[in-house]
Amino acid sequence: MSDRIKKIKIKQADGTMSGYYPIGADAQNIDFDNGFNLDNIVGSINPDESGNIATQLSKSIKYYDCVADMKADTTLNGGGAARTLGYYEPGDGGGAIYNIVDDSSLVDDGGSVHDLENGLKAKLVTNGEVNVLSLGVKNDNSIDISSIINTHTQKYNLYFPAGQYKVSNEIYVKHNIRGEYFSRGRANGIGDATYFISAFSSGSNSTGILNISNIESGFNLKGIAIKCKDSENGIYGNMTGHRFMYLQDIAIYNVSEGNGIYIKANKFYSRMVYLNNITVFGTSEKYSNSTGIRIETTGDVRMSNIEIMGCCIGIISRAMTYGDNFHIWGGPLQGQDNGSWWANITSSLYSNSSA
Repeated sequence: MSDRIKKIKIKQADGTMSGYYPIGADAQNIDFDNGFNLDNIVGSINPDESGNIATQLSKSIKYYDCVADMKADTTLNGGGAARTLGYYEPGDGGGAIYNIVDDSSLVDDGGSVHDLENGLKAKLVTNGEVNVLSLGVKNDNSIDISSIINTHTQKYNLYFPAGQYKVSNEIYVKHNIRGEYFSRGRANGIGDATYFISAFSSGSNSTGILNISNIESGFNLKGIAIKCKDSENGIYGNMTGHRFMYLQDIAIYNVSEGNGIYIKANKFYSRMVYLNNITVFGTSEKYSNSTGIRIETTGDVRMSNIEIMGCCIGIISRAMTYGDNFHIWGGPLQGQDNGSWWANITSSLYSNSSA
């Protein structure tokens, strides 16, 4: 059940923020910082006859421990708003703000729209990008996130807080993705980074944990670590049109029979791919066809600050390649040796011809 907000910051017409206490409230303090305009949450709010907006605010905004509690409250009114302290439970990182609306055209997707028991809808308030924990995703590697993300990447730029995200099927990315800055440590602990952990039952060279084939032009992918499992690629893109992309601060681990990054195109596209601060690790099993970065027929590609270790082939680029600061270690990881594997390793291959 809900309590009303005890303290809220309101943006005044002159841009200043003022503290404010609604009547009879006993909930914890909640501050809307960064100039959040309350009008965007609950619509037009006007003072009562005494010039005080306390009465209207205390009726318009309610907050709840979780989404399930919000959905169960039949006293919510259209035109009001709800604030959750978590998606599943308080403090799980999935807290969000919702407008309460009477709009039958909205479809419950379990994240941005929820059906309420009283027949109204709760519509997620967004501001540029959406925290995936507010969509029902968990960052403890306990549930598959692919279906949830495939639904919401079609509409939103997505932010992934630090943690481990279980991926059982390809994620077909459309809009920007941002995580916490990667570290070069192995993807075994949560730490302060965002990890996508493959749980694919099987993979192939034409699949990717992140599939960027249908991205919007101007796409940004930043601050993500990926742990492969089988022959799937960490990031895969089969481009049939020009889509400028910028991949930065990416770490990909456990590359076996696939590629860390594999991007190809159906024809020459100018200045389509820019890679910066990319780390790719192979495995100690020494797969003979593992490749760190593979670029096919994309036109020209820019690469900076690239580190590849433990892959049989560091880079294959059949494009006009511009780059600087490459560190490619062709040897096996963890001090293991294999004569036939050593005979096939290649630091990098470059050409301007198609495959």
